[in-house]
Amino acid sequence: MVQLAAQECDNLNRAMGMCMGYCKLTAGRFLLGVLAPACVALAASSCDSSATLFVSEVKFLDLVVISSVPMVTGKAPDGTPIYEPLCSTGGTKQPEGVMFNVLLQGTAKKDVPDKDQSLKPGDYVASNEILESKITDDLFTFSVNCMDKLPDGDPGACSGAVTGGDLAIQAIDFYKYGTLDFDPAGNAAVAMLVDLSGSMKGLVNPFPPFNEDTWENVTTALPPNFTFQVNASDSGGARIGAAKAFINLLNDDDSLMVMTYNENGYEVVCDWNRVTKQETLEGNMEECFTTDKSVIYYDNTDENSPFYGGPPSPLDQIAGDEKGRSPLWDSVLTTYNFMTASETADDADFRHIVVITDGPDTCSPSADLSQCSGACLQASTAFETVRDAILADELSKRIPISFVQMEAKGYSERDPRQMEMACLTGGQYTFINREVGKSDLLNAMSAVMRNLRFTLRGYWRFAIKMSSLNSANTPDAGYVYALEGNGSVLPGETSTSNVLDVSGEEKFEFGYNKNDDYKFFDARTVVRKECAAGTDPCPADEKEGACFTRKWWCDAQTKVCESALAWEPNGTSGGCGAKSAKLIVADQATPGSEPKVVDLGNNVTTVCCRGDCTPPKPPAVPEDVARPEGGTACFFYDDMTGWTHEVPSDPDSPWVYYATLKQNELCPWTKIEPYLKYDAMPTAADYPGAWECDEAVENCFPPAGEAPPAR
Repeated sequence: MVQLAAQECDNLNRAMGMCMGYCKLTAGRFLLGVLAPACVALAASSCDSSATLFVSEVKFLDLVVISSVPMVTGKAPDGTPIYEPLCSTGGTKQPEGVMFNVLLQGTAKKDVPDKDQSLKPGDYVASNEILESKITDDLFTFSVNCMDKLPDGDPGACSGAVTGGDLAIQAIDFYKYGTLDFDPAGNAAVAMLVDLSGSMKGLVNPFPPFNEDTWENVTTALPPNFTFQVNASDSGGARIGAAKAFINLLNDDDSLMVMTYNENGYEVVCDWNRVTKQETLEGNMEECFTTDKSVIYYDNTDENSPFYGGPPSPLDQIAGDEKGRSPLWDSVLTTYNFMTASETADDADFRHIVVITDGPDTCSPSADLSQCSGACLQASTAFETVRDAILADELSKRIPISFVQMEAKGYSERDPRQMEMACLTGGQYTFINREVGKSDLLNAMSAVMRNLRFTLRGYWRFAIKMSSLNSANTPDAGYVYALEGNGSVLPGETSTSNVLDVSGEEKFEFGYNKNDDYKFFDARTVVRKECAAGTDPCPADEKEGACFTRKWWCDAQTKVCESALAWEPNGTSGGCGAKSAKLIVADQATPGSEPKVVDLGNNVTTVCCRGDCTPPKPPAVPEDVARPEGGTACFFYDDMTGWTHEVPSDPDSPWVYYATLKQNELCPWTKIEPYLKYDAMPTAADYPGAWECDEAVENCFPPAGEAPPAR
């Protein structure tokens, strides 16, 4: 479906008394250079027979601030200012303001097979044609009320620099993804990547740093009355429901391919009973890159669907397959290369990659990777590799990549790499915070995906200068800042200038908990103010505990100040003092009985062990007592658990060591109990190499430049 390209066709449509005209051709499309007589001939013949003319009435509905990027001012050849995104300079250039990516949303079109509700050049509101020249700064007010440095302990309270009052909009343009020939009714080819790493359903270590792990390791480490779903990013599958909402809003002639990814590999989501499976991943991607979205998703609960009562759709069936870590950048590069070469994508007017994830790449070597585990054996492509591949393409040829990052238990902050990649390609970056709650998560996710769908053909950019960003020292370089604000859409001074046909002032806002439908939803946009690696504008190292120091540096990859806990070597005394400790012994001979508790007192010696002041090995029970002659072992400590805090989340609670007693006539409690104490307080010298930690792992989160420790 295309809009009649030549202005004569538009004039003809208006002369026929139509608010908006589209011509659905049964074969081929009009070339942009078609002459007026050809348009008249078409209207007289083809549109009467081989095409269908659609008419629709659209009204302005809302202004939505989707995302933002830092902005700088340049000059055109004629000397006029131009405003450009500042995606990354490594801190060598300061942003002068912010470029807000905006959706002007209209009501749904009536009787038109176009589900795109964005208002873009060539569309009509009532009888007004939307043109870039008519969307001017006098139609809007725009204000940023708060600029908070992240991480932000209280997103509901502004604690950062505030820019008061309305800001001057320097320019407004419509971003067309770098294409010269813009077809407002063109079709799209979309590749969607869905994160199936273990963190999505809670397969993370139950305690900080909440790194992704195997089912066996996670379930073994879970304390009593604690389930892995507590730490899940999306235990209810909201991202899958949001993907369905996105798919339902695609046009019939839009093509779609969906791929899932995790450490174990990639899978193309497709009904292989209806589509022929190929021998390679790329072959499967192309085979199931189709306008027939039903081979990917259908609603088997819809009585009007031919799939009613049948098995769940392939997209529904991916739930529960989450496992392993996240090879984000390898999957992005794989998809980007595929989309560049795909015949299906090449036939589309617009190509897009949409990624739904819950954090950074945890497979490639990066500052955020838990250094206790190395890079994944497969799929460990670094961010720099993907960025270099993107930069090798001209801007007009880059495929826009949009990211929807859900907050994970182990990664609560926005990923600067995803922000940069979206900026470099003209895509969007949005963040879904955990405070939304499971009940509202699907609605919030669906709203974000809906807004992304409405940007497939382009979006409006509002260039706004902000003096509070344009300084080398204020605000601090090396941080991501959250922006909260509001504004209004105005009717314009005359009926001619009132192109959006609003009757009065229409307000909009973006911030934390500003949406009545999704409580505690953080709709603030973000910008990164880069630090320069090597110049070290970041905070100084600080001693945070007896056994660890927080080390700071300007990370060369993210261009933000990052920190890590550098631990004292295991077994050293550091600044450790005496602590409270107790033993908890389960009586295996009496199921259901209360465990026996032995208080070791509050003066137990501790030394550094994996960043904490830990007691030594618990009191030793002689071998002939724990394993009496003529019987099996009757007493043993749980060395898999080691010392843990009685309240896992409270480092000041007593240390606890668990043990098991197989009580019988050869091994009564009275024989074991006398040994469960320290005759004298032990020291580190008394227990060389006997601490409950891996002596090879002296620093699990090394600062920049240090190699990951051996496992």
